[in-house]
Amino acid sequence: MISDGKMLGNTCDVLMTHDADIIIALETAANTTIEVGPAERRRLLMEGMNEATLLEARLRNAVNADFERPDFLDDMTALIEMAANPNAVEILVAAGMSMLASEIERMRGLLDSLPPTSVAAQPTLAEALEEEGFRPFHRDRKVIGQGRVRRSLKPRKHAAD
Repeated sequence: MISDGKMLGNTCDVLMTHDADIIIALETAANTTIEVGPAERRRLLMEGMNEATLLEARLRNAVNADFERPDFLDDMTALIEMAANPNAVEILVAAGMSMLASEIERMRGLLDSLPPTSVAAQPTLAEALEEEGFRPFHRDRKVIGQGRVRRSLKPRKHAAD
């Protein structure tokens, strides 16, 4: 059994390492929730929520848009408090851990699928050329009809006349 971050029994070491992937730790704890102590469940859920919040912020910045947050993330604070209770309903805590792990995995996949720099953040071709000093049109060029002396078209006289 794991209690307050101490390894007891034959539960996976994955729950103990702070550098272990949070998805694996959450899934392992969800599958062995009876063996995981209340303090460890609470810690894992809090770390998972921190990771989800960071990923959500990175996604919002990367795509420069808002997206709807899954409803269950709003209820995670109540689940974190419930998980800290030794008399918590283990199946409910396990389901929450599994859902949180899936959401983190989904957001990581979305971030990985984005190009290195988001398309919205890239300048247009004209902006990029101007930043490099290229001026396709001289700004001091006169527009046709402004400041030019216009010649009136006169019919040509033929030599025979």
